[in-house]
Amino acid sequence: MNIASFIARRIAFNRQRTFSRFILRLAISATVISVAAMILTLAFTRGFQDAISQKVFNLWGEIRVQRLTGNDAPLAEELPIERNDTVLRTLHANPDIRTVQAFATGLLSSFGHNPVIGILDYDGEIQFVPDTYDKAFVRVAIRTTGTEVVDEISSSDRQKIVQEMNNKVLEVARFPAANFESREIAVQHLDSDLLQAHVAGDLSFHGVTRPHAFDVRVASIGSTLRISGEFSLSQSDYNIKPVSFAAGVLRLKDEIKFRLELIARRQEGQ
Repeated sequence: MNIASFIARRIAFNRQRTFSRFILRLAISATVISVAAMILTLAFTRGFQDAISQKVFNLWGEIRVQRLTGNDAPLAEELPIERNDTVLRTLHANPDIRTVQAFATGLLSSFGHNPVIGILDYDGEIQFVPDTYDKAFVRVAIRTTGTEVVDEISSSDRQKIVQEMNNKVLEVARFPAANFESREIAVQHLDSDLLQAHVAGDLSFHGVTRPHAFDVRVASIGSTLRISGEFSLSQSDYNIKPVSFAAGVLRLKDEIKFRLELIARRQEGQ
């Protein structure tokens, strides 16, 4: 017989009200409460950790690429990295990298964010030969006044960004529209209803017309085309000075990223 087990059973299951039984029940209750408190504490800590990590990743991105310099203080202004198409192609070719985006620099950049601007007022047309997609043509017209900050920020910050963007960046009073017309579209069939298209054309923006090309994916769903893609452009190419705040202490880099999600529907009778 196991003497320790015998004694434990006698104490635990003894129906008489003894001091040993009270101490044992008290110890069991304290252990249960302690374990429950530890589980709740770990759950709250993990939840806060995930929330803070998500906020940091939204601000900085999963991976931050910056110029390597020596003997810089933690809050010193970073030197910008010049645009390099080879590096961009290498990054975009990695299937684990979904987006590459410019970020704010300056003394206050740690407290700033990269605003997401939505283009809400636009129209366009797509022409092509059905099934073959030959002689494809795309035209898009954007009203520069139809932009809005879509990420979650305070109403005062949203108003300041929109005012700065309309008056100093887009100059909507002088340049109320931006237009793109394709000159050549090369289509590659990935599947029966999925296409990869390389679109080359002319972008008229902020009083400047320049050639511009980008890649999109096109999904054909009945009489609807769903178009998605990404491209970037430099503001300086269109005589736009990158916006800055606080007397230049916080500013956005020259290159900006565009992400498009469009739906085109066939006109009735065609």
